[in-house]
Amino acid sequence: MTETTTTDEQRSPYADWPKKGGIDAPQPWDLRGQGYDVGRDDETGAVTLTHRESGKITRVEPGDPDPVKPIIVGHDRPNLAPGSQGGEVHELAQLLAELGYPNKISRGENPLNLYDESVEAAVQQFREDYDIAEDPASYRGRQAQANVTAGPYTWEAAFRAVGRQRAAQEKDERRWRIPARSY
Repeated sequence: MTETTTTDEQRSPYADWPKKGGIDAPQPWDLRGQGYDVGRDDETGAVTLTHRESGKITRVEPGDPDPVKPIIVGHDRPNLAPGSQGGEVHELAQLLAELGYPNKISRGENPLNLYDESVEAAVQQFREDYDIAEDPASYRGRQAQANVTAGPYTWEAAFRAVGRQRAAQEKDERRWRIPARSY
């Protein structure tokens, strides 16, 4: 097996997604922004993606995995919006608080775990700080609905950001841990 190294030019801009301050790339779901022309076969439902620079054509049949989007959503959390309630709202609120976006749930002021104005504000600030947006196509093109919904990309970004933060903290803790001496 041949080992290869990746140069900065070859590295995907999405490798560090999400990144506070955003990344210098379109949203991960924005195929047109990534340089693809998108066509649809009305008879079969297949999608044809043509990369504008390379000319490479990719045909995706209905049900096929998406071979182009750089971010694979690795969770099954539901879309949450104002009025949502329950364990998933609590989980999202705690993730956001861990990232520095406290809210009434994380402060213990919302025992019913309602997606209230404080959770909505935490979601909006997190998205703004990390330049994250939901795909409006998932909401039938309704941008306003996409803006208030914590959907798959908001969840994925929160999981990844918290995971990186926890890994960095653990690495730092290991660095400063003094090994036990045996006498």
